[in-house]
Amino acid sequence: MPKIDARFVYKKTPIFTTVIDGHDEMNQHVKYHILEMKKQHPEGVESNVRAWRSHWFTHKVTKVFEPVVNLMESACDYVADNYYNEPDAKFETFNFWVMDYADGDKTLEHNHFPSDFSTVYYVDVDKGCAPLIIEGETIQPENGLLVVFPATLDHKVPPNKGRRMAASGNFIKKAVDIYQPPPSGQGPGDKFKGKGFKSLTDKGDYYNRM
Repeated sequence: MPKIDARFVYKKTPIFTTVIDGHDEMNQHVKYHILEMKKQHPEGVESNVRAWRSHWFTHKVTKVFEPVVNLMESACDYVADNYYNEPDAKFETFNFWVMDYADGDKTLEHNHFPSDFSTVYYVDVDKGCAPLIIEGETIQPENGLLVVFPATLDHKVPPNKGRRMAASGNFIKKAVDIYQPPPSGQGPGDKFKGKGFKSLTDKGDYYNRM
């Protein structure tokens, strides 16, 4: 293959944030299972995250974090529809993990190419804990905050102080057969369309099953 030269252009790139309505119940559920997983696997997994974190494919190991995984997938779909004007673009989880930072923990700068979107959801954080820094943009965590951003953006977490518990995931676009009609039941009635990022409906039924 001949030498490949890279040229760089600069374009404003959006980072999407929202605080999920009614997040308290979901956060209690997720926090409980993070602490239980941490008890069972205190060694965690080594990565750019220099804090305790779970396996890269935690969503395939257990379904206890399904409320957050589903929320992240729906948020990526919403962004594709309402910002990029691509209502047929649907996303699926490539990987997902949970984290619990102690004082002094940090995350080294990195990105998640070749995924399409990366997400972070804050489960239990102290005021003044370490921020998320994406390409120089500082985002201060708060409980229930969901962040969605293009996976090619470099991001890091400086040394932390206080409680900082979060979940993260990377998402890829589902393959679509353009010659087939859309699956029955999908269309303009999508519960997220026009409503912003919302926590799952019928979540009480989900928690009662756990």
